[in-house]
Amino acid sequence: MGVATAGHRRAIVALAWPVYVELLAGVVAGIIDVAWVAHLGPAPTAAVALATNLENLVLGLVLIAGAGTTVLIAARPTAEGRREAVRGGAALSAVITAAVVGGGLAFRGPVAGMFFGPGDARRDALGYLAISVPGLAVYFGQFMVDSVFKGLGDTRTPMRLAMGANALILVLDPTLIYGLGLGVRGAAIATVTGRAAMLAIAGVVVRRWVGQDRPAEILTAAPAPVASASAVAVLQVPAVATALPRRITARALAASALDVARAGAPLGTDFVVRMAGATALAAVVAGFGVAAVAAYGIGTKAMYFASMAFYAVRQAATIHSARSAPESGRRIGAAVIGVGASVGAVAAVVYAGAAPWIMAAFTGRAEVVSVGVVFLRWLALYLVPMSVVISVSGALAAGRGGNRLPAVTAVGTAVLVLLAHGLAGPFGLPGVWAAMVGSAALQCAALLVLMRVSAGRRP
Repeated sequence: MGVATAGHRRAIVALAWPVYVELLAGVVAGIIDVAWVAHLGPAPTAAVALATNLENLVLGLVLIAGAGTTVLIAARPTAEGRREAVRGGAALSAVITAAVVGGGLAFRGPVAGMFFGPGDARRDALGYLAISVPGLAVYFGQFMVDSVFKGLGDTRTPMRLAMGANALILVLDPTLIYGLGLGVRGAAIATVTGRAAMLAIAGVVVRRWVGQDRPAEILTAAPAPVASASAVAVLQVPAVATALPRRITARALAASALDVARAGAPLGTDFVVRMAGATALAAVVAGFGVAAVAAYGIGTKAMYFASMAFYAVRQAATIHSARSAPESGRRIGAAVIGVGASVGAVAAVVYAGAAPWIMAAFTGRAEVVSVGVVFLRWLALYLVPMSVVISVSGALAAGRGGNRLPAVTAVGTAVLVLLAHGLAGPFGLPGVWAAMVGSAALQCAALLVLMRVSAGRRP
């Protein structure tokens, strides 16, 4: 049992660290834009910050298609089954992309107006969104390509593509913003161009292998060990993504898309509900003044470095669980809990110990630093159970327990908001931070029970 669990831990860690780098690269892309635009003044900075936050919000929608595609490709042993997963994921992603891009272009004016009055900030936000919203089609396309690679056990190729996009953005931002004088529009063009270039490279990799005569037994091989997953994944991509039947009925395509939606809904819904909870909590914190809002904003941004690690373990747990035999469920569950708790414990020590330095890196205002240090130290109690929650949700999403995951998240988020309102009055901001800890602990306990009940089952 111990040796087998250790093997699963190693497999999860090997899958997770490239995902962590990839996820951080996505966060850094927004930071790069804001950092370069910051020299233009407060209005452009606020406009770009708003646009990048809106992008993170809609990511939860395409996550349904991406996560579902990854789960089904990983779980299905035949090339035909994987082809169906890719067909369904592509169809679902196309619908989501059309809705998001169309809606974003139609309502970008009212959305910008919700945050900015008439003036430079609103004008800059509209200019950035006019380019970044259509560019979401490229972002979502790359996300879906990454999902195929991940389903085949390759998390390193998406990592390399994300790092390549950031390298291009880092070069293009100053060139377009200042060299060509495009301002915030230059930042948007740089981001879209960097992502489009990596999407094109991914397409070249796939076409290169399609043009070669590969043995069918290689293209349809069973999942390989993690050590050789990258090479085998590239060989398998043509089989699952391009060798599609010439005639596909609308009914068959809709059925495949529905399968993907069912598989991805738990993780997509979980993400959206958590984002809504964070927004509701920000509204509670706003009642304590500008310094509290600033400290909460800085703390949550700083927490990205930990939360991205949690979500990396979650993706690794989903991939590894779906690719493993059902009878390995309990051992995988133990491995996921161990990895998640370890990552959370390290994060807790770092944030508690380095709280003053973290806040000082963002602001010199004493009142903001004071509130922020207390918040980050409360996070030490929050991060361990939340790391386990997010990590375990990945293993559950690949099994029968996944359909109960959104309910647990919704109840936990409702408890968070209610506790925050209830404790804020008598205890002030510490009551709000305590609500975060209580909600995380409740969700952790619920998911551990759910993991024990559902281990080893497949949907």
